Amino acid sequence: LGGDPDLTIWLDVPSSLCFQRIVTRGTDWESPELLARFGDSLEQLSHEHRWIRIDGRESTERVHDAITRALDPQLAALLCA
Repeated sequence: LGGDPDLTIWLDVPSSLCFQRIVTRGTDWESPELLARFGDSLEQLSHEHRWIRIDGRESTERVHDAITRALDPQLAALLCA
């Protein structure tokens, strides 16, 4: 497909919370160490690119609102183009 995305939203969740959610869900398994390394990689990538970071520890409603606020300018630009 190529090219850079118009918008990247990163739901930043600490690896310990990711692991807790995975264990609770009981459908997958990743080690805490793997999750921590993955999180570190995402953190680095977020600084190299223009990602919008959203705190994934927040409630579902707050995460939804933050995503909506991040998308509003992008959608407005598309509609006016």
